[in-house]
Parts: sequence; structure tokens; C-alpha cells
Amino acid sequence: MKNMFVHLSRREKLMVIMTGIFILFFLSYTFIARPYTERLQFYQDRLPAQQELLAWMEQASQEVQQIRVSRQGLSGAVGNDSPLSIISKSAKAQGLGKSIKRIEPGEGQEVRLWLDGVIFDDMVPWLSMLEEQYALTVGDISLDRDKDPGYVNVRLTFQGGQP
Repeated sequence: MKNMFVHLSRREKLMVIMTGIFILFFLSYTFIARPYTERLQFYQDRLPAQQELLAWMEQASQEVQQIRVSRQGLSGAVGNDSPLSIISKSAKAQGLGKSIKRIEPGEGQEVRLWLDGVIFDDMVPWLSMLEEQYALTVGDISLDRDKDPGYVNVRLTFQGGQP
């Protein structure tokens, strides 16, 4: 091949060299520069969305920390009461005490509760109050209509308490 190149005229040698340079630039652009610029553009396009996500996560993190601090303050007001006694006392305070048919501890901080003939509209704010003030969340719930309108029979499993 070198022998063939040596026997070419000056103009043909120049054309071969120029073609080689063109092919070198074409291949460099195709396999190096273009993929690099496309990838760079891809990341530049994603950057604003990622920055927005980061800002949202930082805000959510601050909210979670505030909730933890407020729950720690609330749990201090609870004292050493167990979730079982908190549920029992708060149900009686809300006028739901007569509806309690059975209450028993479960595993760990879990409490199982059976309510029969409870007014649904009275039960919902009570459950919300337990979650907000005592960090007791409803793990499982089963509701059945009672014979009277607006009344339900409830089977609950509470979890958590005093974070």
C-alpha cells in the first residue's frame, strides 16, 4: 500500500491525504464529539427537573423534622401511658366508651379494638385525634353497618404510639 502511495502523482497524493483527514474528522465527530454533545444536552435538559425535585425533598425533609419535633412534644404530654390505656381513656372522653366491646394488646405497640354500635361521625374525629396527638395510626380496619342508620360495628388494629 505504501508502494502504491509512492507511485501516485502529487495531486493524487494530496487527494488521498485530504480524504484520509476527512474520514478521520468524520469518524471522530461521529463516535466521539456527537455522542458527547448529545449526552451533555440530555443532562442539561434534566437539570431543572432534578433541581426542582431536590428543593421539594428538602422542604419535605424540613416538614418531617417539624412533625417529629411536635410529636415528641405531644408524647411528652402523654407520659408513660400505654397505647392501650390511651385508647381506652380517649374513647371514654369522646363518648365512645359504651361502644367498646373488647380491647386487647397485640404485638409490641399494637392494640386491637372492637366497637359495636358506634356513631360513624363520632368515630372519625376520634381516630384523627389519636393519630395527631398520640401517633397512634390505624393499621387494619373493618367496618360493618349496624342495624341503625349512621351506626357501625368496627374492628381496628392500632399501631405505633409515642414516637
